[in-house]
Amino acid sequence: MKPPRDYYYFTGETLDGDLISFESMEPITEEFAKWKAYDAIRPYGGHIDAFYAETDDFAFDVEV
Repeated sequence: MKPPRDYYYFTGETLDGDLISFESMEPITEEFAKWKAYDAIRPYGGHIDAFYAETDDFAFDVEV
């Protein structure tokens, strides 16, 4: 059985106060979504919240 795949959008803030916002352009697994969020915030430090794009429900957050 394949893991579920969803569309996500991500929004967050770096330690310097800059906003980060992006979305997945195709359905991805939650594990891959966490990796994308971590990879985006890692160089700057801060946090990113992830939401399911179809429902706007909170999925998870990543802090560095």
